[in-house]
Amino acid sequence: MKIKIFLSISLILNMLFLIVFFYFFVFGKKSFKLDVDGRYPVKLTPEERNHILKEMRFLLKVINQINGALSQNNFEEIAKLAESCGMKMVGKAEEETTIMLKLPLPMKRLGLGTHQHCDEIAEKIRNGRIKEFAQIHQEIKILTDKCVACHDSYKIILE
Repeated sequence: MKIKIFLSISLILNMLFLIVFFYFFVFGKKSFKLDVDGRYPVKLTPEERNHILKEMRFLLKVINQINGALSQNNFEEIAKLAESCGMKMVGKAEEETTIMLKLPLPMKRLGLGTHQHCDEIAEKIRNGRIKEFAQIHQEIKILTDKCVACHDSYKIILE
């Protein structure tokens, strides 16, 4: 009888832990107070901040390289470059999980949407749905709109 009670309590505690973990993973730590510059502050450790900034710099470099590949009419290179910052880039580091726990849901959507869009660009090129420079420019515009929206809405501050 004591074992059944212990197992029941253990099961309930594990379920509560999973619910709390899921809640913070999906919704993140929220700070609904706008800062003086009109953006929401997101508190991260110095290491987490550096990880995100490194990822952003990589995305910027890829966009620059895509522009270079456009000038050489190299669509396959553009597809490779876009794919390099797609969803396979997400979750490479163990600290990604702790960062995701701290980000507000709209910020996560923008970030993950950026990676998903990179994969979509590569797929559209390889499937022949993108055949002209103007189409790639439009896709890059949509991609950088996500960057602008995130930078306009959020700023990283240190914990």
